[in-house]
Amino acid sequence: MQKNSKKKEAKSQPNEIIINSNQDDDIIDSSIYDKEFEKANDVFVEDDEIVENITHTLDENDKEHPYIFQTKYGRVKYVQTPLSLKLQSQITKAYYLHNTMSSNFIRKIMKEDQTKSLLIFSLNTNYNNANQTFSAVKKMVEEYYYGTENRPKNPFRKCTTPEEIYNLSRRIAIEQKNFLSRICILVSHSGQLRIKGSNVPSSQLLSQHLGKQQEGAIEKHDFIIPFQHWQGIHSAEQYESNGIPIPQLNGKKVYPVYGVWPPTQQHYLKLLAQYLQDNKNYLRGVEKVCDLGCGSGILSFIIAEAAPEVKITSLDKYEAAVRCTGMNSAILSLSSRIRNEIFDITEKQKNNNLVANLEKLNNIKQKIG
Repeated sequence: MQKNSKKKEAKSQPNEIIINSNQDDDIIDSSIYDKEFEKANDVFVEDDEIVENITHTLDENDKEHPYIFQTKYGRVKYVQTPLSLKLQSQITKAYYLHNTMSSNFIRKIMKEDQTKSLLIFSLNTNYNNANQTFSAVKKMVEEYYYGTENRPKNPFRKCTTPEEIYNLSRRIAIEQKNFLSRICILVSHSGQLRIKGSNVPSSQLLSQHLGKQQEGAIEKHDFIIPFQHWQGIHSAEQYESNGIPIPQLNGKKVYPVYGVWPPTQQHYLKLLAQYLQDNKNYLRGVEKVCDLGCGSGILSFIIAEAAPEVKITSLDKYEAAVRCTGMNSAILSLSSRIRNEIFDITEKQKNNNLVANLEKLNNIKQKIG
């Protein structure tokens, strides 16, 4: 009887998310994945064509991306990863993903070797298949935390304060990003994707995101980058080239540059436009507006569209954001009404005391005029 009661008690315990405060752990306790991985039907076989043990050397002249791995494709440097240097140093295996591999097979790999492996799309993988595989894995990871539309999960049900919700949300986001960053694509030393397909895109930005070549090396090494990072680069180039139509600007386009958050999630733009419409009488008495953290400048542009008499000062601490706002102001013929400038309101001055904060506010007031 005792044994049965213990079994029932163990079975009734929910599959909880275990939060680990150590930010070096990119995947939470493997035990919580067991039930999910048991659903995978693929047979896990360590074939020579699929997996190999890899070693690494250090490029001491490159502090940002020091690890160069010896693989069957030669020496490759692992760049643009969110993994800490400690976690990178623990990588000892490379799995090569082919066209026929499913997301469930990747589950198996990550269960067995989640902290010491990289998953690399092989040279014979088709680019379309790589995109589909990565999308399937991304969906799998998202559903693990939040469930599906028919069977949703609430990872925040035990949180009792907004701070706990925020911390858990941030932790989940870090774990998801680190998990996905282990799925990589090969890039040649000249900045070309090493993968099959007639529609493999080229990128002018990609070469700017690769690490340095090792000084004194006889031959140039290639690179591996997280597939999600490549997708971000490619999307940014598409947005900057084609623009994003904004309904609140009567369909006019905004052209975000790389490093600036693109206005693709437009629900908050609808809320702002509705607020401005509901308070149009109040806006008639407003002469000046300050947009703090302007990003692409999208909020400034919507305000300028709703209130033609208002002068706007757009501030951001990032040069790319200020440049993006200025460029799009010119495209939308708003340069005479929108002034943009680099300014960091969060910068600590005089130990961040009350006097310093008041001085910051006074500086903003002076910038607005």
